[in-house]
Amino acid sequence: MGGLREKRKNESRERILAASKEVFFTKGYSNTTIEEIAEKAGIGVGTVYNFFKTKADILISVVAGEAGAENYQLEDIGLEQGIIDIVMNFTWQSFGKLKYLNKKVWKELLSAVFSLQKSENRLFKGLTSLDFKYIEKLKALLLDLRERGALALDYDIDSASMAVYGTFLTQFLLYIYSDEMTLEQLERGIRRQVGFIFGRRVERG
Repeated sequence: MGGLREKRKNESRERILAASKEVFFTKGYSNTTIEEIAEKAGIGVGTVYNFFKTKADILISVVAGEAGAENYQLEDIGLEQGIIDIVMNFTWQSFGKLKYLNKKVWKELLSAVFSLQKSENRLFKGLTSLDFKYIEKLKALLLDLRERGALALDYDIDSASMAVYGTFLTQFLLYIYSDEMTLEQLERGIRRQVGFIFGRRVERG
């Protein structure tokens, strides 16, 4: 009986997240209400609050679900790929399906994050915590590569991780707010800078 109850709880949570993703990415975070999410999911508003305290908590879970850093297994990495490809593959897998969101959706989400009152800063903190998880996973990846001889023993893992994260974040913001820039151009820009961080030349595209 307990197993069935748990299964139903998981199903309800997944319905909430699926409905939330559809409404958030269509109407935008600011224009979405808990009531709309509940109606879309076909459940009561009270049930939504049983799983999530605020709308911000729902969005954080939606974003985390679209990302893919947790699926990246260090033991599956082959050094034949080269460091640049390894880091690029890890970064894009960490970002998951989020990179396919259109720019309009991204602009609205970012606008919502940075315009919230201090009392609602749990959204900012929650999304920032996902960035920290990426950085920690990247550090673990680079440490593994160093231990396997792909990086020098004195290579500064902490600084490299922050540099890669800063490169990715800056380039992605430029991509979002540049109507002309394509995903292919974004990737080439990141790849060039990642190559610079690791002291490797990458041909200009």
